[in-house]
Amino acid sequence: MQNVPIIISEKVLKRIFFEVIDEINNLYTHKYEIIDQYTKKIQSSSTLIMDTEAFEKVGISEIKNQQLFIINDNSKNISVNQSNQILINTPFKIHDLFLVVDNNIVQSKKREQKKIKFKQHIFDPLGRILYRGQKFIRLTEKECEIFISLVENEKNYLSKKFLLEKVWQYNQEIDTHTLETHLYSLRKKIDKNLGTKNLIIYEEKKGYLINRELL
Repeated sequence: MQNVPIIISEKVLKRIFFEVIDEINNLYTHKYEIIDQYTKKIQSSSTLIMDTEAFEKVGISEIKNQQLFIINDNSKNISVNQSNQILINTPFKIHDLFLVVDNNIVQSKKREQKKIKFKQHIFDPLGRILYRGQKFIRLTEKECEIFISLVENEKNYLSKKFLLEKVWQYNQEIDTHTLETHLYSLRKKIDKNLGTKNLIIYEEKKGYLINRELL
């Protein structure tokens, strides 16, 4: 069972949460606790619920790898551009919120169990996310299939023909340019955002190979 901190600054919303918190803790799997402010102590919690006012006080720089549910009353323009942030717009049913959070925690645990750990990277095939330390990139569906193909055949160079057949299943409308575009995007993401240069090696006559020493 996981403890989930709730930080609500807006007074009316905070009162509503206090009124239902005991009932919520009796109904759902995980334990929810209303706290006054974000502290280093709760950084160990993998999931966090906040309203927009509390979120602005804390700042995104303080919240790193936590799954964050942001309650937005629509009075502020809040943009969510991180994979660990989920925006909950009002009005909403209070039980629906906790059902979503509970299910998200369960699914996160399942993804954690299926993550593939390498020397320097961790790959989450279900979430299509590649991690290196605190950094991560989200792959598109085709980038993910290409990456998996390279990892599964780590000792062999894969030709463009092989990857086209593997990823696009002999689709006659797909040419090598499409494959090259996806691989260029994938290699650029890894290089720029994760700082791992030459993780995917290319040789003209051989094809593509994952550099196991850097993986």
